[in-house]
Amino acid sequence: MSSTPTEGRGLKPVRRIVTGLDAEGRSTVASDEICPFTTHFPGIPDYGATDIWRTQVPGDNSDPAEPCYTPFPVEPAAGGLVFRISQFPPDHLFVDDFDREKAWGSMPGTGHVAQGETFGNGTMHVTTTVDCAVIISGEIYAQLETGEVKLSAGDTLVQRGTVHGWSNRSSENCIIAFVLIDSGLAARQG
Repeated sequence: MSSTPTEGRGLKPVRRIVTGLDAEGRSTVASDEICPFTTHFPGIPDYGATDIWRTQVPGDNSDPAEPCYTPFPVEPAAGGLVFRISQFPPDHLFVDDFDREKAWGSMPGTGHVAQGETFGNGTMHVTTTVDCAVIISGEIYAQLETGEVKLSAGDTLVQRGTVHGWSNRSSENCIIAFVLIDSGLAARQG
């Protein structure tokens, strides 16, 4: 993945509002902007993600430093979590030509992510996280080693460190909100 602004890339911009404390210690809006921490897979304009927030658990609300950066790794830091919005285009725009080595190899800290057999489609991968997902718009299939499940807007998925991939068989982009939580376990080797 490489970082670029969302303009001209086909990714829907994500507005991020962050609260904080003012000089008198009162709650206030610390920032309100189109989140700049966006990444896309090379050669696939409508496929990418925006990191909204990264933190350790428990979080430190007193630290005013920006926790996000690009290029960003798929997984949160050890003992942390990441809140991310991902956009998946229809399969014919990304799955058909998905280059596992190029895509996963372009992201920091993903040596283990694409290990193991390729089945289902090239997006199949495994992470050392518990992923909580909410489908914001569109529809998508979560593919697993033993089957798949169709998810539509409003549906939720808890992905618990298993091999998984994505297939958008519709004609519209699918937007998913993810919270990835470090599980503290080594990735399953395929």
